[in-house]
Amino acid sequence: MMKVLDVPDTIKQHGSRTLNLQLAAIGVLFGSALVLGNASFIFLSVPTVQMLKAGGPATIYVLGIALGTESAQLLQALRVLVVCFGVGIASYGDVTLNLAGLVLQLGSIVTDALRCCFLQRVLQHSQVDTTPLVTLAHVAPYSAAALVLPMAVVEGRRLVQTFDDWQPAIPAVLLSGLLAACLNFVVFKLIQLTSALTTSLSGVIKEWVCILVAMYVYGTVVTYMQWVGYSIAIAGLLWYQSGKLAAAAAAAGAKSADVAAGSCSEEKARLISSSGGSTSEGGSVSGSGSSSELKDIECGGKGS
Repeated sequence: MMKVLDVPDTIKQHGSRTLNLQLAAIGVLFGSALVLGNASFIFLSVPTVQMLKAGGPATIYVLGIALGTESAQLLQALRVLVVCFGVGIASYGDVTLNLAGLVLQLGSIVTDALRCCFLQRVLQHSQVDTTPLVTLAHVAPYSAAALVLPMAVVEGRRLVQTFDDWQPAIPAVLLSGLLAACLNFVVFKLIQLTSALTTSLSGVIKEWVCILVAMYVYGTVVTYMQWVGYSIAIAGLLWYQSGKLAAAAAAAGAKSADVAAGSCSEEKARLISSSGGSTSEGGSVSGSGSSSELKDIECGGKGS
């Protein structure tokens, strides 16, 4: 695909051993998260799995602080605790909760959170200027290896024996793989533009859709306590997102003010230079400069 789109392989060109090790770790974590997550469906219902996944942003936030991709703030921590509280209620409300499935799903959440944090470091803080498509191309082989090896050990013989039974499903599997590759590219791009935590929070809509479809298709029963807990978790996620948007707006406003102040200073320096004079500490102009023009420049917000 990179050759078709004529995308330069910046990772291969630079040949950074550290970056290749990071990409290998991301790929192995990605494959491990899929293995653990898919195995949990054997023991847990679809709504329960999706509700447990709502705790993913909290996990990413904690790991992000440890890895330096997120900053520790009391208000953000409180929002994360609200999410965890809601997920805990939803999990407790599942009368069919299985301990093995719970452990597998929690393992999947932790490994996927690590993957997202490492991926953010590669896409945003790496010395090599890489793109989501190039990064995905280097991560995919390691992910495939992490999936194929457990599959060969656990299910290899059964897949060979039942080949005639699942052979008709190969086109659907290939189509699903193509869609998954497109989804991964979008996720990589979103992490590059925002953060791993914001990307995780954006998956809330998908979780709701999965729960509703499971209820309609499989007739899965969702208890009242699960709805209450999941609603609390969603409220916490929305609260966190509103805080992120407010912080981004404040940062953009501060940046605009700095740019305006810098432009004002440059204009003032230009006038002083053109007048051949200099300013004293009080702001007056000596020489043949035009002090009236300088008075018209007010860096506090008025235009020149």
